[in-house]
Amino acid sequence: MNYSTHYIQQELPTITDRRETAIQTLGAHLKRTVWTSSETLSALQNCFCAYVLANQPAGEFVTVAQAIAHSDQTMSLPDFLNSLANLERKAITLSSSPAELDPRLLPCLHIPVRRGRRQVENAKLVLSANDTVNGREYTVFRGSD
Repeated sequence: MNYSTHYIQQELPTITDRRETAIQTLGAHLKRTVWTSSETLSALQNCFCAYVLANQPAGEFVTVAQAIAHSDQTMSLPDFLNSLANLERKAITLSSSPAELDPRLLPCLHIPVRRGRRQVENAKLVLSANDTVNGREYTVFRGSD
């Protein structure tokens, strides 16, 4: 099931400033050492940093830097998936709406699809989900912000 970016932006709140600062710090370190080819980090690169911090908050920087697929270009989706594999994380591809996300699969990368094309530049990392009386609420990091 495909859904629009607009729907996601209305349904999912953003993460806290403290976590955002940690993501920016990791991204800055990786930009100086591994991702030297571009001036700014892409949505996938930012989501990769958020994923690493969500899954390996006490991990060593060297391990993360060595896991990244090195390229002269901006991180692509295959680069993202290969980097996760190097961190011994398994990736699967599912097609679902936010309401159908199983919390056991989180954190997960969400890439909106519009007109049959993946909108990688609008990638988001869904970090957690909580069921409330008003329905399911998500905590999301928007890679493009």
